[in-house]
Amino acid sequence: MTFFHRIFHRNLPVKIMAILTATVLWFYVMNNQNPSVEATIKREVQLVNIPDGKVVSLEENKINIRVRALRSYFMSTASNEFRAELDAEDLPDGRTRERVNVILPHGFELIEVNPPELPVFVDPIEKKLVDIRLIPTGSPAEGITLASVSGDLEQAEVIGPASRARQVSRLIAYVPLNRHDTDFSQQVPLLPVNSQSRVIEDVTVSPTVVVASVQLARGLSKKIVTVSPVLTGQLPEGLSLDKVSINPAKIEITGQKEVIDKLQTIATREIDLSEIEPENIINGIFSVNVLLRPIQDVVVIDRTVKVDISTKEKAQGK
Repeated sequence: MTFFHRIFHRNLPVKIMAILTATVLWFYVMNNQNPSVEATIKREVQLVNIPDGKVVSLEENKINIRVRALRSYFMSTASNEFRAELDAEDLPDGRTRERVNVILPHGFELIEVNPPELPVFVDPIEKKLVDIRLIPTGSPAEGITLASVSGDLEQAEVIGPASRARQVSRLIAYVPLNRHDTDFSQQVPLLPVNSQSRVIEDVTVSPTVVVASVQLARGLSKKIVTVSPVLTGQLPEGLSLDKVSINPAKIEITGQKEVIDKLQTIATREIDLSEIEPENIINGIFSVNVLLRPIQDVVVIDRTVKVDISTKEKAQGK
């Protein structure tokens, strides 16, 4: 005990001063060699808790995170330990701006997030039935005429984000004739398109194909005739008819020569103007797809035309 007592008590003031000096030197060295520093880290924001039946997307997905920590922490921390998340669980449909949640490693202090909020688009999944249009391409063998083309389905289901699914106006399927000289059937894929015949991405079609049955004939003639719209009823109050446009304005018909020689026009089914809802008139135009009236012994491959009815406001007092 005497030995240990001498070790601890001998020159005690000197030893205390040595400890204090060492402590001060340690803090001095740490503050100079391992100071607290700031840095900006760019991170990609991850969406979490995305609800079923919805598509959630970020219009921009990168933020800058400004943090502070000891230099040694920066040297020992990987960049993927800094996380940025946006919780999509209870977001409303449509476009909103939502705050980003930043998760930092131990020892880091958050100074700033730029931008603190990001624009988010929540799009519910929508299903709808859409009409199918078969479009023959190419030509049959010489001396052979296309008599008819039909599918085993009239409609198919389109599934996708509402903003995309609502753009689909029809499903088209190209049927290659490929110089055939006899009747044939073939599976052809369905393509979702808008009113301008542009393919709409990010939607699925079920089923994905239609079976097209093609009938060919000899001795039939072809002719181009004008499409004539048939309008009935009156437009909603306060509106008058400006003009009517049809696409296509002319269409090809097939049949016996003595039959089609008598035809100059082919009429659409009736379009009742009184059934037009004002909210469906966009920029003064009401657009509708209409079937052509059937004519006995006359074949029309594509029996659907688009009719644009232009309206204008009636002048007051008239």
